Amino acid sequence: MKVSVIIPCYNFENYIEQAVLSALNQKTNFEFEILVGDDKSTDKSIENIIRYSNIRIIEPSTNLGAPKSIKNLIDNSRGEYIAYLDGDDYWTDSSKLQRQIDYMGSNPDCIMTFTGYWMKNSEGYIPPTHEQWLCLPNGYQNNQVTTEHLLSGNPATFGRVFRNVTGLI
Repeated sequence: MKVSVIIPCYNFENYIEQAVLSALNQKTNFEFEILVGDDKSTDKSIENIIRYSNIRIIEPSTNLGAPKSIKNLIDNSRGEYIAYLDGDDYWTDSSKLQRQIDYMGSNPDCIMTFTGYWMKNSEGYIPPTHEQWLCLPNGYQNNQVTTEHLLSGNPATFGRVFRNVTGLI
């Protein structure tokens, strides 16, 4: 298995189906699996995705909380790479996984990649234009990410794919 897409979920009934569909719609030349970790949701999250037979639902016996739930998903992953997608987010590019895996395959020293993202609130999208693809602290230009940006704003939390290396977590 090349990639395991892990999707942690807790009370995301209004969002989880779109997250799962965005993963299912990925166009790749490799096999990937999708794991949804439902952390004892009290809403209809699982009912909204149970009909998709090509995903694995991981349900612990008790609520683990976010960090342990994510670790549980990683522990159940079979992929050489792990693609992380929050259950209340979704991917807009159907070639996202293919491009990230191609890049990492061509750059064996690279252990993680991430993508840009837009956020939507009651006032609209942030950043407001399609030319910007990353929500970063003030002071960045031309979508150039510096070490300081990574340390202060942590834009690498979205769209990340990393090598599934035992012992790192």
